[in-house]
Amino acid sequence: MLIAEGVILGVLSSLFVEFYTLETNKLPDKTPEVYLKQVYVNNVCGVILLLVGAFATSELTELQFLPIAPTCPRLLQQWLREMQDAWMIRKAEEIQKYVDRNRLNGHLKQGLFSESQCRFRRHRGTTDMIFAASRIQEKCQM
Repeated sequence: MLIAEGVILGVLSSLFVEFYTLETNKLPDKTPEVYLKQVYVNNVCGVILLLVGAFATSELTELQFLPIAPTCPRLLQQWLREMQDAWMIRKAEEIQKYVDRNRLNGHLKQGLFSESQCRFRRHRGTTDMIFAASRIQEKCQM
């Protein structure tokens, strides 16, 4: 029984550490998805701490805990997959922004665009360049 307790407490503590590291490595921009996932992490961490506390004080016996134990790794795997998907989408968007910016700079250097077209000028901030690029794209699609 002591070995089983140690294994279960070890799994729970490692889950808590994993959730805590994922939560503290959040990017500063808080989109609704990031906020909801942070709330989810906080709730799961709270439940895990309650279970660990109940198990450590013998309020929860091993037989009562066994039906709950298999769901914890599944929840963690599902949450990690969702976080990985969101992270990959965010990275793909960043890469696409850099590609678009470099293409526009290349076109300006070659003289394919006049610098006054759609208020687009070189050596401006990334946000201005992305906004101008989207306006050029909209203009071309019309």
